[in-house]
Amino acid sequence: MATEPLTPALLLHRRPFREQSQIIDIFSREQGRLALMAHGGRERRQLLQPFQPRLLAWRGRGELPTLTAVEADGHLPLLQGDALAAGFYLNELLLRLLPRHDPQPLLYQRYAQSLQQLAQQGLEAWSLRLFERDLLAAIGYGIDLQHDATGSPLQPQQRYHWIDQVGVLPHSGAGAALTIAGATLQALTAAHPPAPIVQREARQLLQGVLTTLLGEQPLQSRELLRRPPRLTVVT
Repeated sequence: MATEPLTPALLLHRRPFREQSQIIDIFSREQGRLALMAHGGRERRQLLQPFQPRLLAWRGRGELPTLTAVEADGHLPLLQGDALAAGFYLNELLLRLLPRHDPQPLLYQRYAQSLQQLAQQGLEAWSLRLFERDLLAAIGYGIDLQHDATGSPLQPQQRYHWIDQVGVLPHSGAGAALTIAGATLQALTAAHPPAPIVQREARQLLQGVLTTLLGEQPLQSRELLRRPPRLTVVT
């Protein structure tokens, strides 16, 4: 009998199904987000924990393949407090916005890096911003961090505003609910956290764009995280 290959994956969500089974949502490095039927007893259920790297195999081509194997693929410290809330936030974003069966190896790498940072260093807000940036790019809503919507290079001192499905345009001084400095947009290419005021502006922009995509149903996990007053994105 052929053996299904093991592939790196991380658990996003699980819910009981009958007495000894679960339906699990996973983010796989090779196949993207998908749902699996997981049968098994206590030992397997203990392995199927969120925020822990796993090697999984499954069989079936329909909407709900069957999990056939699960192995540990290393171990991360348990998330606690704000770091745990942040982990749930990342998972909920993926569940709400990432289509199924759409391989996203670079986003998977960013997600795994974010979890590792949360586990080892606690809540690092800039790590969330980089994940939001890359998630938007993966689903076709990436923000150009070098040019405005007209193709002109961003100017660090210029204020810009975001228009849905258009991009950023120079701010004329009126009519925009949210403006952001060119320097803040450029800072979103940096791996290391910029100044706090830059981080706040980046947060307002990215979460404003995400709110537009999420629609009227808010993220439950976002309520667990500390946040400034919400600003509306121009549509």
